[in-house]
Amino acid sequence: RLEHIVFHEKLGTLAAKVQRIKTLAGHIAAKLVYSEDDRRDTERAAVLMKCDLVSNAVYEFTELQGIMGEYYARHDAETPQVAQAIREHYLPRFTGDTLPQTKAGIALALADRLDSLVGFFGQGMVPTGSQDPYALRRAAIGVTQILLQNKLSLNLLWLCQKAYALYDGIEMVKDEAATMEAIAKFFCQRLENVLSEEGVAYDVINAMGSLPLVCPLYNYQKAHALADFKHDADFAQLMAAYGRAANLLKNTEAKADIDEKLFVEPAEGELYAALRAASSKLLAALAKRNYLAALRELAAVRPQLDAFFEAVLVMAEDEAVRANRLALLQMLVTMTSELGDLSALVNK
Repeated sequence: RLEHIVFHEKLGTLAAKVQRIKTLAGHIAAKLVYSEDDRRDTERAAVLMKCDLVSNAVYEFTELQGIMGEYYARHDAETPQVAQAIREHYLPRFTGDTLPQTKAGIALALADRLDSLVGFFGQGMVPTGSQDPYALRRAAIGVTQILLQNKLSLNLLWLCQKAYALYDGIEMVKDEAATMEAIAKFFCQRLENVLSEEGVAYDVINAMGSLPLVCPLYNYQKAHALADFKHDADFAQLMAAYGRAANLLKNTEAKADIDEKLFVEPAEGELYAALRAASSKLLAALAKRNYLAALRELAAVRPQLDAFFEAVLVMAEDEAVRANRLALLQMLVTMTSELGDLSALVNK
């Protein structure tokens, strides 16, 4: 009977939506390495998740959607997780609401919302001002809450691309690239709101603006690491040196390669050695998602950076020497890019 219910005139029937959710939830289950039983329950719950919408009970009392589905599933001897996931896929209904607890419920809640977001954004039907007829802000907030509260390191862009591909056969107003760009911006705004509500300073939130929103959890953790780093003893000194480097690079094109043969002063070689050592430790810290440790590795090069600025005239007359010195500074700035735009931080 879901074949005869239109989800949206431009996005097909509810039955088609269920099939897309089933496939997308399967991708989520695979990425989160669900057990075979959890994957089976996720798939089964996806098939049944919208069926209670055609029941007389939900027709009369729409607020019972999902709740009746759970009762029906338990009555029909579905597994406890399948029954609970049918109810949970509607959670959270609002900010601060209960989140899904079962693995199947988490996968379905994410898949349902992402399917809607990608579909409506692909058709150019995005919220404007106070107008949000399809509750897309609430959907994005729900996805963000589930990812952050459960510490799920899912690639949001990849999932949205998978969701877009599942609309095969439905003509979209916006192509995939434009849809992904709009959705990424939309989720960035939701994440900024979360950080602001948690008391993270505006300059830290602005620093996050340079990071692509691939995994919301990583950006969230990086923001808190930057906020904590601002209390470190070396923060002010490092930011002063970093700011000087960034200013020198503003109107220049630094070359990518550094030629040690062009070093004139010992301070150049010492800074290069310190940057290479810090780079290795930085990558190791990033791999472990220890972003505060990564920032402290950057701070460790401050003595060599200070000595470099004391001993060296960066804008030397010799073009090759000047370019080589700028490349050293570019190496430092590039190393920080994984952690946000440090130039946005207020040094006080």
